[in-house]
Amino acid sequence: MAVAGSAFYGLVINPSKAVAAQLALDHLKCFRWFEEPSGLAPADVERELKARHGIDVVLPSGQAAAGLTLVGGRRCLYLDGSLAHLLYRRGDVQVSLFVLPIGEKLGQTDLSALGYSAAAFMRNGRTWVVLAHVPRAEVDEIAAVFGAAGQ
Repeated sequence: MAVAGSAFYGLVINPSKAVAAQLALDHLKCFRWFEEPSGLAPADVERELKARHGIDVVLPSGQAAAGLTLVGGRRCLYLDGSLAHLLYRRGDVQVSLFVLPIGEKLGQTDLSALGYSAAAFMRNGRTWVVLAHVPRAEVDEIAAVFGAAGQ
């Protein structure tokens, strides 16, 4: 009964919180596979996401990346479809950038789940979510780096 109640709350009362929890779980799962930065070029990941999954993103590179190192990029399952999941490191901090399907919006832009802070913003018709186990102000700072990329 408790599980049904929390599922009802998450999906009906506060769907943004349910999305944040799902993204936090994806973050944990994917970082188990990508432990060390692999030296991937953002342009290569952009091309692969476009070619293999039809997901068009512009990622920060060089000085614009503000200390973020790209670790990996993949497609993760999301509700009724899939989303782009970009894995970064900023020093010792694991950072996830999720690019939700076109038209998918969140009711909240400041989220938290499972001890992770998340910030959502809109760019090019898509909702982007940055998630990390850091204080909210640092997540906002990281989100600004991604928000400025490609503009």
